[in-house]
Amino acid sequence: MKQIQSKPPKRSRKSRARKTATPATPGGKVSWGASREEILQLARQGVSKQKVGTVMTQTQSSVEELATVLGVTVRTARNYRAQEDLLSPQQAEALLKYQKLVQRGETVFGSVEIFKRWLHKPAFGLDGDKPFDLLITSEGLNLVSDEVERIANGEFA
Repeated sequence: MKQIQSKPPKRSRKSRARKTATPATPGGKVSWGASREEILQLARQGVSKQKVGTVMTQTQSSVEELATVLGVTVRTARNYRAQEDLLSPQQAEALLKYQKLVQRGETVFGSVEIFKRWLHKPAFGLDGDKPFDLLITSEGLNLVSDEVERIANGEFA
């Protein structure tokens, strides 16, 4: 007599994604070691608009800076801090990448203040562009992040 083995029910892609560990630390920060795939996963799962206020505090950023990164007006960015719905996946990705960038910049430059000064000055490795001016796109965030890594590794040219 054959025994019928029951198979566990199949989980949807979304439920599998939620069971995996996220790169967020207990304080809500995204670890600077988080991979781009992990940030993408978090952005797809959804990030509350209230996180804008948290990131603003953690990164010592002004509402104007975060509005630029998110591609919204200053007024909209201010309003996000009181809203409970989710950012778009593109905005969530930009917010998480910016948070990771500032955390890494603090480690590499020694303080957030010094890193933020660097963000607003022309950078040789970025063809003389100010790094902050590149943060308006996802690829710009990647370029600035790569430049910070080059600086961390002593590759200035």
